[in-house]
Amino acid sequence: MWARLFPSEGALPSPLHTDDPRHKSVREHLPDQHEDDAHSPPPKKRARYSILPIFDKYKRYDRGDGSSIERFPLQRRDQASPSPAPESPLVEKLKRNYAALRVTLHSNGIKDIVEIEEALATEVEEKITTNISQLNKIASKARELCASSLDCEVDTQISNKDGQQRTRTMQVGRALSRYQELEAERSSQLAQLWGSWEKAQSDIDELSNKLHELFERDSFQGTSGMSSNREWADREDLDIDRRIKQVVEDMTACEDEFQEKLKDEETNILEAMLKCSLG
Repeated sequence: MWARLFPSEGALPSPLHTDDPRHKSVREHLPDQHEDDAHSPPPKKRARYSILPIFDKYKRYDRGDGSSIERFPLQRRDQASPSPAPESPLVEKLKRNYAALRVTLHSNGIKDIVEIEEALATEVEEKITTNISQLNKIASKARELCASSLDCEVDTQISNKDGQQRTRTMQVGRALSRYQELEAERSSQLAQLWGSWEKAQSDIDELSNKLHELFERDSFQGTSGMSSNREWADREDLDIDRRIKQVVEDMTACEDEFQEKLKDEETNILEAMLKCSLG
């Protein structure tokens, strides 16, 4: 028993003597031999193994109703695209009902919009017609008031030549027509004044051109002729300036007087018309 458990050195078989480093023991390997001969093969020459065959027998299992389910499905790139499952009749019925409901709501909405537009158009036309009739009534009433005010007589204050005020009864329509004539007459007078001013301006331009020609003509006759011409031109310029100023002053005074008289008369007429309409 002891000999079987602990054999002697003579009983142990001696290792086979060989020169092949692969059959030598680990102790007999040199460090350089171990590094050179014990390296693994390159990746291209390594054997490839898959563990899928191990699980082939466990690939499917039964649900209990006879159908099977894949436990380890294949990769997505190796599988074909699954066909869509058919929709249930309830889903198809709901879709048809939804489409019909949309069509119904759309048609009802369009019908309501058309009815609202027609009602609004009718209401707007009625309001426009009512407003036009009211405006026509107001215009006719204004014409009646204007005619009645033109036919009435009012008392106005008139200034005499000596500056004293006196009361005079006059018809509104006749007074307005007379003041319109007066306004047209004053406007024509202003137009005549502006025409005379333009004529004077043209005369000034013509005279200036003549003076320039005269100076150019007498430039070779000495200084005495030039000095006399200049004195004459200065006198003429002063005279022309005086006449221009006088024309402008006359026009301004006439316009101011006309505006003051027209303002006073308009105030009196409006006050008289207001009293007549209120009375």
